[in-house]
Amino acid sequence: MLENLSAVDIFLAGTFVSSGLSKVLAPQGLKEMWPRLPSWFWPICGMWEATGGLLITNILPDSLKIGFPLMYSFMGGVCCSILVIKNNEGNTIISGKSSLGGMGFVPLIFASAVIYIIWSIDEHHSNLVMPVVYGIFGAVWGLICSHLGYDDAKKQKGM
Repeated sequence: MLENLSAVDIFLAGTFVSSGLSKVLAPQGLKEMWPRLPSWFWPICGMWEATGGLLITNILPDSLKIGFPLMYSFMGGVCCSILVIKNNEGNTIISGKSSLGGMGFVPLIFASAVIYIIWSIDEHHSNLVMPVVYGIFGAVWGLICSHLGYDDAKKQKGM
């Protein structure tokens, strides 16, 4: 089964499974970078990412039907978090005023490259509807979770 995996499959699975598991097991650094996302968000996000990363390798029969939507929506959420979700000081990652400083554009470049790689292995990649729709779903989910987390943080601080 594993001998059929391409280098791209191994890269994507290795990247997303390990990153997803880190969100489940040790999300502290991410919680500090995106404090407006609620604590319950990280294990769900991590399992979503790890499952999608594994399924886009087509390791199981028909797993691509689930894997690609999972990954497109996950990457939509990633782009949303870079572009829109603010830290406690009201700055986004891309603003240049976050903890990454002037390098805040680098995660967006990496995310764009990964989206392209995922799209290029999708056998239906001539159709942009699926990646866009699922990407928008992921971004909206990220915004909703950010709003819920911000409300929780305000309640805890007594604002």
